[in-house]
Amino acid sequence: MWKINTMTATLVAFVGLAAFAKSAEAGKPVGPDVGNPVASVWFAGPPYKPPTIVVDGDTKRYNKVITEELSFYYYLKSRKPENSKSFQYGTIEIEYHRKRVSGVQSGETVEFELPVQDLRTWKNSDLRVSPEKLCNDELSYKSGAERRKFLKKGGTIWRHSAYKIGGSALWVMKRRKGLSVDFYERTFRAPAYLIGVYVECKGLERPRGTKTTSTKAFPGANEGERNRAKPTLENVSLKISPMSLKRVGRYLCPTQLRLNGRVDVRREFTGHSIFQGPQWLSRKTAIAFQKAGGRNIVATYPIDWNRGVGESLSAGSNGKRKSQTITFKMNVSGRSNQLIGNTSKTIKIICKKPKDNPGGSNDLSSGPTQTPEIFAKKLTGDFSFIDNDGKRCPRTVKALINFELNENKPVRYALDCQSGRYSGFARAIAKDGKYVAPAAVNLELPNGTEGKARLTCALKTNAPYKAKIHTVKGRTFNCVNPNSESGAGGLNTSGRNTTSDSSQSDPDRPEKRLVCKGGKTRGAKCSCGSKLKLVKLDERTFKCVAKPVRVNPKPKKAVQKILCQGGKLKNRKCTCSSGKNLKKLRKNSFKCVANPVRANPKPKKAVQKILCQAGKLKNRKCVCGSGKNLKKLRKNSFKCVAKPVQKTTKPAKKIKIMCKGGKIKNGRCRCGANRKLNTLGPARFVCVKKK
Repeated sequence: MWKINTMTATLVAFVGLAAFAKSAEAGKPVGPDVGNPVASVWFAGPPYKPPTIVVDGDTKRYNKVITEELSFYYYLKSRKPENSKSFQYGTIEIEYHRKRVSGVQSGETVEFELPVQDLRTWKNSDLRVSPEKLCNDELSYKSGAERRKFLKKGGTIWRHSAYKIGGSALWVMKRRKGLSVDFYERTFRAPAYLIGVYVECKGLERPRGTKTTSTKAFPGANEGERNRAKPTLENVSLKISPMSLKRVGRYLCPTQLRLNGRVDVRREFTGHSIFQGPQWLSRKTAIAFQKAGGRNIVATYPIDWNRGVGESLSAGSNGKRKSQTITFKMNVSGRSNQLIGNTSKTIKIICKKPKDNPGGSNDLSSGPTQTPEIFAKKLTGDFSFIDNDGKRCPRTVKALINFELNENKPVRYALDCQSGRYSGFARAIAKDGKYVAPAAVNLELPNGTEGKARLTCALKTNAPYKAKIHTVKGRTFNCVNPNSESGAGGLNTSGRNTTSDSSQSDPDRPEKRLVCKGGKTRGAKCSCGSKLKLVKLDERTFKCVAKPVRVNPKPKKAVQKILCQGGKLKNRKCTCSSGKNLKKLRKNSFKCVANPVRANPKPKKAVQKILCQAGKLKNRKCVCGSGKNLKKLRKNSFKCVAKPVQKTTKPAKKIKIMCKGGKIKNGRCRCGANRKLNTLGPARFVCVKKK
């Protein structure tokens, strides 16, 4: 982790906050310039503010997020595109969670309630960072007086690029075909950008109140140390939420309440907890912590609308809306059953009037039931356990989840069990005119007692639907080797948030003693020395025996080391880089030396340039076209010139030779032996007798 200047970090945060406030007041989207698109997503501005994630921890590190949901306030703006008829609807999407917008002209503000998730990093928006890590990093940057102040009072971090937001607008467009007009739908995407949130890091060394009445000091502490020691029980809290519905007259009323209690301790603790209501007590639940941590404890309270316990309005036939005001308590006792902490909470339950049924009847069976706004709409879920017929505990079992819904949307679910929280997304699949979303989860089955392990899980859903608990189921599995260090009934004491079941066995129940022959018993395990081997005799009996010694073991062949100077060793071979040669020094010893450099390298012969005028140079030769001759001007210089034109003369006409008294041979007049040739004129001859 790199260090940054504290003053620089403060200045950057101040500039980021000022820019966000200025953009929010102006009504512009917080992010990069999006130009002038058809659709764009805008921040609603004051009085709305960016959400805040609150992070807390122990006295040394931040390790838990207190905030469960974040609220964002944005609206969609869309200008009318050219050749459009009307606006259909729009959507706004934050981190793959969508909400529909019916109007864009009035600036309808949409409120998003999303579960807290890791933030995007500044350098790479595809990577994530947890809020706890941000607070731990901020604490590591500080030192001296600033660190002490941060530990006591905490601080707030502004993350300007935490989550991704986008949207779209659907318009009806006109398509002209000749004289007729056809219509079609077109979706215009809004440019996506990143939005910011605040991360509030609470002071780790701040004064923390407790609801405990007494505590037990550390063993062996003197009177002064006992007075200064902090109580073992750090905090006890209680949350109440309604579950299923029932028709009571003209209204729908909750029939069950889910009590979710939280216990946090500072050190090792063993005790019990119980819920208390009007004329009602839950089953006692065992609590065991091996170190500091926290745990969730769940119980279900049935509501009777006939008795009218704590009702603010009577249940008569006057048709008034029914309600109940009930106060619950959660008590925590120590090992000797003394009360060391409690908390109470009052909840008012109001029945809500359902929407009118299509059949016009008020009977629950005559039409579909419309649920109040506090429950998830159009979504039902269930799950079942599947065992792989294993023998040992702990082991892995499966949970098959199935949701039924009326729209094609992914379902974000969470399965809270003793072994932890398992969450994910279930993709919707079309089936018989509706949609189903199946999912499979591998669960860790905890250790059990007396050959059995109990696993209880609660199936939940969250955004984009309302938070709801669909069902709570439990199953008992067989264990051949039920050795457990976490307490009775598979109780988890690792400090993580877990969900308990009221049917767990009592940890104070005696069990068979662990026998370890020849070794030492440490907790619930038998350990042997380094020269001994552990042998299992039965479920709770073990024996340490001597390991067999190998006679004259074959010595391992020594692997000779290879020395490679100036190079790299790959697959027991010395390799050199380019420009170096491998030289063997001795056996298994090599060295990479540079190639010898030539003292007086022979200079390269300069290539002379060839000049070719009015021609083309091919393979260092000047080539002329037809009708031209190559003429050498000087060395490596040539020129293509036109060929000289030759003058043509008409052939002389042949003169007819007259040879009287002789014969013409080869264009001449020939006379016999006794005759002589006389010339009469041009080409006129005559042969006469000699005298």
